[in-house]
Amino acid sequence: MSTFTAFPVSAGDAFFLQKGEKNILVDGGKSKDEINTFLVNEGISKIDVVICTHNDEDHANGIIGLLDNNKLNIYELWLPASWTDRLLFEDVNKFNIELNNNIDELFINDNIKQPAKNVLKRKIKKMLNNISKEDVSSDNKNRKGKASVVETGKGKASVVETGKGKASVSTTGKGKAQENKQKDGIIPNKEIEDFLKLIIKGSQLNTILQMATGPIDPISIGCIKTEILTKLTILENNIKQIYEKAKRRKVIIRFFQYDGYFSINEDKYSFNGENWLFSINAHEIKSSEIKTKKYISPITYLFFTQSNRQSLMFFSPQTNNDGSNILFTADNTLPKPTLSWKFLTEYSLLFENAFKTFESFIVTAPHHGSNDIVHKYVYDTLNDLHKEKLTPIIWVRSDGPSSGKSYKSRPAKKYIQLIKKFCTRCNTLSETEFQTPKFETISGCWQEVKETLECQCKSKSTKLKVKTK
Repeated sequence: MSTFTAFPVSAGDAFFLQKGEKNILVDGGKSKDEINTFLVNEGISKIDVVICTHNDEDHANGIIGLLDNNKLNIYELWLPASWTDRLLFEDVNKFNIELNNNIDELFINDNIKQPAKNVLKRKIKKMLNNISKEDVSSDNKNRKGKASVVETGKGKASVVETGKGKASVSTTGKGKAQENKQKDGIIPNKEIEDFLKLIIKGSQLNTILQMATGPIDPISIGCIKTEILTKLTILENNIKQIYEKAKRRKVIIRFFQYDGYFSINEDKYSFNGENWLFSINAHEIKSSEIKTKKYISPITYLFFTQSNRQSLMFFSPQTNNDGSNILFTADNTLPKPTLSWKFLTEYSLLFENAFKTFESFIVTAPHHGSNDIVHKYVYDTLNDLHKEKLTPIIWVRSDGPSSGKSYKSRPAKKYIQLIKKFCTRCNTLSETEFQTPKFETISGCWQEVKETLECQCKSKSTKLKVKTK
């Protein structure tokens, strides 16, 4: 029997899967303490795989708390490979000097004419997109061979060996693999907006940027620089703490490279994790592939580590026909019309065929049930793949209290319209009301345990958010 639990962390995601003898935790929520309390209450003393999908506080902070818990045995930690692009293997002081210079560049030779927020956004966008195809090509041109999947025991590192041949590439569905790729060097405006929001949110300086009608005075600019540096330093410290604490504990660290913006080489390894848990939008990289990418600026590097669209998605297929299929979407989106998992590895095909073939599925709601229009395609596409089955997909959503400013617009109407859904916190409940949704596989299907209640959320908006010019 397999079990799945959505821990009701006060903010973010923390999903726990027990499959056979394997214990898997996907993200740890925003609090560094809550996740340990939940695990103790469940009687958990070891985790085989801990996954940090991306470097947002509400996903990464709890991982730091886990690594501080010496009573908990952790065997492997799976991280985004974007973390290895800078910082982990270079002088931290030099990195910070360069980061300060990046922030200074945002305000050089500019009167910051209004709207100031848009000026800053354009400058950040220019900096983030300042990566040439030549730089990216040099990283990808040596990808040769096809990795073999090797079973691993508890606490032992897996072995990936490559041959001389190239991995085969085929097409599925109506589109080609290339159709899904983000145009090289162009980051969606929505992500730039999210990043700008991240580094100035919760600050009175946001008002300065929005309301100023002329050049911003030097004192205010100095305050804005400090605010930006503070927010970026939090991202930096999360990466350093998670990596260094894991190394000290001798936890096996494995890195997964998101297959998105700069995947301009078609040759891909088929090795995406393990046969019982693998990524559908990333491939695992070998230690020999890891190298510092000096052409990526610190501010660009930190942007990529926290990017929702680079968050890792993992799929755990059923074992022994027990119906324990589960997809962890993290904060990611599925581009239209071609899906991100159609990068055509053997695992990608296995995932898509599973949704068409098997009855029982749990899917974690993307970005806490966000009403961003791009998440509409997650619901539509997966439901379409599963439409011939008798058992509806079970959707599970984790979120903070609805009274919180960041959570007021969630969940989306599209989520509320789903047939079978469960939340840790519904938007109709008070800040102190929550539940721990738990499911077990019974007779080949996921079933909620007796105490788990279905979603009671009500729509707070009549339409999904659409970006306006």
